[in-house]
Amino acid sequence: MDFGHPDALADALLHPLDRAYTVPQLYAWLERCGMSFGRWVEQAPYLAQCGMVARTPLAEHLASLPAPSQHAAVELFRGTMVRHKLIAYRDDRAGAGQPIAFGRAMAGGSTSRSACRGPFASESGSPG
Repeated sequence: MDFGHPDALADALLHPLDRAYTVPQLYAWLERCGMSFGRWVEQAPYLAQCGMVARTPLAEHLASLPAPSQHAAVELFRGTMVRHKLIAYRDDRAGAGQPIAFGRAMAGGSTSRSACRGPFASESGSPG
């Protein structure tokens, strides 16, 4: 979508604070923030049973891996991931359902916003 607008393209490709994250780095960031992975917004690119990966001799082995390892392996296999989009939940609400809340307060106060920032994260604390 950025290719249709020169200013958006420049921001996407040349932003000085942009930083790429691998799937393992993303999982580690979530853990540091006291969050847990929910799901990918678009799941098929990360799953061994979908698309061209499913037709390879490695598909069965990849599908048997734990989810984080499978997601990381398929990311490397495909080599075309441009942006990760995911849903994550606070760890302090395990088993209680995960309603969406738009407040800024963090339950328990045990995790600071700055602890969740990657080395070049935005002010929102997101990984980039």
